[in-house]
Formats: sequence, structure tokens, C-alpha cells
Amino acid sequence: MKKIATYKELTDAHARLQPLMTLRQEAARSDAEQRELLVCGGTGCQSSRSLELLENLNKEIRAAGLEKKAVAHVTGCFGFCEKGPIVKVFPDDVFYVEVTPDDAKDIVQGHLVSNTLVERLLYENPAEPGHRLEKQSDMGFSDYVTMQKMKLASRLLKEGSLKVYQISEMLGFDSSYYFSTVYKKFTGMSPSETIALTGGHDEE
Repeated sequence: MKKIATYKELTDAHARLQPLMTLRQEAARSDAEQRELLVCGGTGCQSSRSLELLENLNKEIRAAGLEKKAVAHVTGCFGFCEKGPIVKVFPDDVFYVEVTPDDAKDIVQGHLVSNTLVERLLYENPAEPGHRLEKQSDMGFSDYVTMQKMKLASRLLKEGSLKVYQISEMLGFDSSYYFSTVYKKFTGMSPSETIALTGGHDEE
């Protein structure tokens, strides 16, 4: 297989292969006899009580009498640690972010029993406030790029070698204010708060 070398080649490959992914997802959805709730078991998510969440999900599934129709089990890291713990419902391809053990009942009663999305747990695109994504596959490349930029920004802020405006410029934002807005939406804290956690000083 030819190695992808440019962003354009990446987007072209995505456009070419997306129909195949859609077929695969639809086939899985039509053949599935039960739903699977995949709970992230990565180190970061475990520290945020993902295993307790897993236990609660299965407890709520049993309480709803859905043992033969649904099961929750742990899986590997989804690579989206900043928004963990994550629960992905298969074959629906719906993914919930920042899920706590207390959210288990809402997911089981809402998603499994009533076939209703738990809107508050859907991923919100930080670049488009108010716009929530139902499926992980709905995350376009721009969303993915933003996510990677925020991961890098978080690391750079913690290292403390660059000022906020320098990081903003390096990542291609028009202003440090817009960068800070997106960063806070994505991480739940401002750049200055991230710096303060590491014992540094806020220098724009």
C-alpha cells in the first residue's frame, strides 16, 4: 500500500473509502442481535472511573431486563483521552464522551430502552459551539485536526517553553483569544488554568 504523504492524499483516501465504511456499518447494524456498549479501558479513562462505569452499565442492563439484548464490556483506548471516559454503542456507532458512573442509568434507559440519544453526552465540536456529533464517524478531518492541535497545545502549555500567543500562532489560529476559546471548549479549562496546574505563570 502506498504511504500517504500529504493532507490532500489523506482526504482523498477518506472520500474514496467512506462508502465502504458505510456499507460495513449498515451490514453490522442489520445483522446485530444485541447492542454492545464499549467502555474505554485506557489508563486515563480508568483514572476517571471507567471500570465503575462499566459495572454500573451492566447493573442497569440487568435491572432493565436487557441481558439478552445488550452487554457492556471494556475495550482499548479510543485515542480521545481528553474526553474520556468514552462509551461507544455498537452497531449504532454512537459515541458518548465524558461519561461518569452516574450516567449509566441515562444511557441504558434512554439509548437502549427508549432508543433516544443522550444529547448532553454527545461530543460537541469546539469549533462549532452547540453542534453535537452523534457518530464518531461524523468527525470530519477538520475535527480530527482540531483535536490533535489541542493535544499538542496542552503539552506545550504544560512544558512552559512557549507563551500562549506563540502556541496560538504556531497552530494557525487567527488570534490567541480564539485559540483560548477553542482550547477551553475542548479541555474544560483555559490555557492559563493549564499553566497554573504546572506551577507556571500566565504570559500571553
